[in-house]
Amino acid sequence: MFQNVLAFLFLSTFLHKALNYREHIRIMNAYQMVPARFIVPSFIAFAAAELALGLSLLLRGITVYHAVSLCSLLSVYTFAIGFNLMRGHRHINCGCGGILENEQLNWGLVLRNLLLSFSVVVLWKFRSSYAGEIALIHKLELFMLSLILFSLLYLFKDLFQIKKKLVRLMKMFT
Repeated sequence: MFQNVLAFLFLSTFLHKALNYREHIRIMNAYQMVPARFIVPSFIAFAAAELALGLSLLLRGITVYHAVSLCSLLSVYTFAIGFNLMRGHRHINCGCGGILENEQLNWGLVLRNLLLSFSVVVLWKFRSSYAGEIALIHKLELFMLSLILFSLLYLFKDLFQIKKKLVRLMKMFT
């Protein structure tokens, strides 16, 4: 189930970035880590990697290649966030996209990415040690449960954002 949630996570970040590509390119520029002429090709490469990893996780299941690729991608993102935090660039949108989107950089994002990487490795180790085959009906059940869980996570993130905006609004009027 976590494998499907992970796939939905990367597919949602891809979709968010693809639909808001101008904003994401602006965010990549704000990181000041890639020369301007390589921003668009970098954006395309990262978005394509997220799409490919998300789809292949859903269709194939986690393999050692997924574990290495996901951890590498998360490491690049984590390095970029950490490097900008050390430079004092906190007021940058993280550019994570989808459910992972955050308004500004913080060390919690670094921790979150490290935990995601650790989870990927644990998932791969657990999956590779499990030799049994899962029946199709159970795969469909797990897929639906994963979709529901991901949707709930997305809903709670949106509700939390609404709560933050309401609190800011109330502070303005008091």
